[in-house]
Amino acid sequence: MRYLSSRSSITPRVRASLVNLIVELHQKLQFCPETLYLTVAIFDRFLSQETVARAEGKLVGMCAMLIAFKYEEVHKPPLLEELADIWMLRYGTGDVVRMEKRILHRLEWSLNLLTTYMFLNRWINIEQPDEETECMIYFFSELALTQHYLISVCPSRVAASCVYAARCTLKKYPV
Repeated sequence: MRYLSSRSSITPRVRASLVNLIVELHQKLQFCPETLYLTVAIFDRFLSQETVARAEGKLVGMCAMLIAFKYEEVHKPPLLEELADIWMLRYGTGDVVRMEKRILHRLEWSLNLLTTYMFLNRWINIEQPDEETECMIYFFSELALTQHYLISVCPSRVAASCVYAARCTLKKYPV
């Protein structure tokens, strides 16, 4: 995606650290996996269409997670103050709401995005691999989230690559 070009304040390294932060927060708050993958998809899609200052990167990540949470989860969202503390942000509720609106407006309220998780989940439901293989597949898929060069690769191909890498790593043949 073009937001990682030399003109952008969000470099591949900054993106990786922000995605790592998203993954950590996702694990801490025990959101469903769909929320994690949708968060990163929203984050990347928004940043590919709009330039933001490096200092706003965390705010975009947190707002992408809130949007994904509201789309995927069934329970009450965490308090904005709690999230801001976890993310170590100094933004007020108004800033968060404005950024959420900005993201949703830029994405034209289209949140039905294909993610690697959707394809992996379908493959796992069909193939029903053993637990070790399934864990390795999800490990590779979370690792893939942080890799900037995979942003432009179709989620189905990333999913297939994760399955292939897991099967090769565990010496499960045929791959």
